[in-house]
Amino acid sequence: MPGTARAATRRRDERRLRRRGREGSHRASPRSRALGAGAREARRRRRRAGAHDAQLRPLVAAADPRAHGARVDRAPRRLQPGAHPPVEVRSPAPRGARARSGHDPARRHRRPDRAAPARPVATSGTRTVDPRCAAAVRRIGGVRSVSIGVASVIVLGAACSSNYAAGTPQIAPYCAPRRGTELALTLVTGGLDRPVGLAAPNGDPRLFVVEQLGRVRVIVDGELLAAPYLDLSDHVIAVGPEQGLLGLAFHPDFASNGRFVVHYTAEPDGDNVVAELVADPSANVATASERELLHLDREVNIHNGGSVVFGPDGYLYVSLGDGSHAVPADVFGAGQSRDSLMAKVLRLDLENGTPYGIPPDNPWAGGGGAPEMYAWGLRNPWRISVDPRTGDLYIGDVGQNTFEEINHVPAGQAGANFGWSVNEGPDCWVAPIGGGGPGACGDPVELRPPLVAIDRRVERACAAIGGHVYRGGCMPDMVGRYLYSDFCNGVVNAIVVEAGAVLEQQRHELDGILAGQITSFGVDGYGELYVTAVGGRIYRLELARDIEADTLAPDPRGGQ
Repeated sequence: MPGTARAATRRRDERRLRRRGREGSHRASPRSRALGAGAREARRRRRRAGAHDAQLRPLVAAADPRAHGARVDRAPRRLQPGAHPPVEVRSPAPRGARARSGHDPARRHRRPDRAAPARPVATSGTRTVDPRCAAAVRRIGGVRSVSIGVASVIVLGAACSSNYAAGTPQIAPYCAPRRGTELALTLVTGGLDRPVGLAAPNGDPRLFVVEQLGRVRVIVDGELLAAPYLDLSDHVIAVGPEQGLLGLAFHPDFASNGRFVVHYTAEPDGDNVVAELVADPSANVATASERELLHLDREVNIHNGGSVVFGPDGYLYVSLGDGSHAVPADVFGAGQSRDSLMAKVLRLDLENGTPYGIPPDNPWAGGGGAPEMYAWGLRNPWRISVDPRTGDLYIGDVGQNTFEEINHVPAGQAGANFGWSVNEGPDCWVAPIGGGGPGACGDPVELRPPLVAIDRRVERACAAIGGHVYRGGCMPDMVGRYLYSDFCNGVVNAIVVEAGAVLEQQRHELDGILAGQITSFGVDGYGELYVTAVGGRIYRLELARDIEADTLAPDPRGGQ
């Protein structure tokens, strides 16, 4: 884009934020303003003390974790002895003795025998799903010059369901489908505090943004609501740059059951916790019950993974890093261990079993390895996704020294081993500090090569940001393309994948706006794609259009 167009784009974005009066303060409540000075001072202290990991710079130094907002009624994070005893795969050694005595990856997984009982959730009354609901939402959204009532949109969104997860998306109410493949960014909102993820229930017009310090924020009609949807900051630890509230996924039937899943690092030791919560589907502030699904002990505060996503099969996919220091790499040997849940993508059945069941087609469901495993040999799979139409799994794996990886597991090919720490990208890895080059691995032990190996030396890359296969309705020529990026270069790549290989690739520089900014991709309730950025902004990916026309066209979702 020419320099003048670039300047115009940035002026337009800044103007949008000023008009909504949210730059920096996002309509802070009186309480948040009163706490502002103390929070800023605490943030400065924590930033000076925090470590900055060059391997995943999107997750920068932590601030005060005691953020204000609505609290969550939850069962005890650690289950009480005698009432709900945890199942230890092996008896753990004292924490201080583990590193000295050697690491057994299997003993780090705690799986509760039975879930803590969920508390009753208040509802706003019986809702009836009208088959004309989708058309009603589309009509309301189509009046682009008229202000939309927030309450009306929320009720319709909660009552309506979308076929997006089944691969037949309802057209988003804020767009008119157009042909083309040249992408641009549209600013939705700003004023967020370290956003690292975005999700939405099927067919719901709201956006739910994950803030790393432990809160989930709601965007309605382009407006960032002051009260958090969910506040876990009192038991989420975010001292390390890769810690915090990391993932959010809504159950495919959230509109009727109110279930969603979070992934976070827990106080006091930074253990990985995956938990399911239940709340009123129509509420903008969740008073939720929580049950712990997974609790994994941690020795190191980096390489947490962090994603949770539901696939079209109804199963929950969870990404976990190798739990190791950067140097020496994979110190616990989790990458090539079939007993450890670290360095894996897990696949869990939340409908059968307590706290979860094992899908019968998981590769080690019958023994020979941890039955939860679906894919392995991963270093730090920060962002994963499942194609809602095909069921293919895509993994963005953050590399060590030389390569970032985009990995692909076609549906029905579970059990893929992507090689860490035998391989990094296409090259062999020689412990403890790497090197070796192609062909030095010896026996390849049936390793799966990456779909895309991003060479840091060529691409100015540093941390792969896995994305999504586009299945929305606003950009028909982009349907079926997988989009991903890298934190350092900020280039959005769109690839066509067939038979496990890349047939076509497009590079979208996006005027460098996302370089050093992008932390995650997200998908709204209609299948449209978004980007979260370090600076607290949320962008929607759209087809490029004339700057002047874009400025003049009102957008009830996130424009002017």
